[in-house]
Amino acid sequence: MQIEKITSEAGRFMAISQLLLNKYDVRIIVGRSKHINIFVFMPETERMYKLDIRTTYGNPSKSKDFGETLSWTMGSSEEERKDSNLLYFFVHLHEKGKDARFFIVPSETVQKYIKKSHAYWLDSPKNRKDNEIRKFRLGFAGNKYAIPTPLAEDFENKWSYLE
Repeated sequence: MQIEKITSEAGRFMAISQLLLNKYDVRIIVGRSKHINIFVFMPETERMYKLDIRTTYGNPSKSKDFGETLSWTMGSSEEERKDSNLLYFFVHLHEKGKDARFFIVPSETVQKYIKKSHAYWLDSPKNRKDNEIRKFRLGFAGNKYAIPTPLAEDFENKWSYLE
């Protein structure tokens, strides 16, 4: 099995585990549902949230264009997903045996960032060609970034987005 598939599945189960441990009513999707991995039902408010779980593994990435960040690969279709009940649940897996980190980010934040960052990437002097790949990144407080970058500390363990 490819490492990407293993990482993705591990992140999915870790996310579900965290939601259950935080006493959320989780509905797991079995089968082929594009993008949506689980639903979280809030009986108090009768709201249903759709969670798109994305997982990355390893150390933060460093690039000349975007600095030091945690990053997740996405597709260009993510730029147009408009749904107030959609949240992204980003999982960052460290080295084997270390704790994972969890980030809950509203879809609007993801959309805005991937649009801006892709436009910035295309406008670089390197004559880059457009493609379907997008990256969502979370930066770190104290670092400077060429474009406004959401910060990890603002979204880590933000269970309040599910209320």
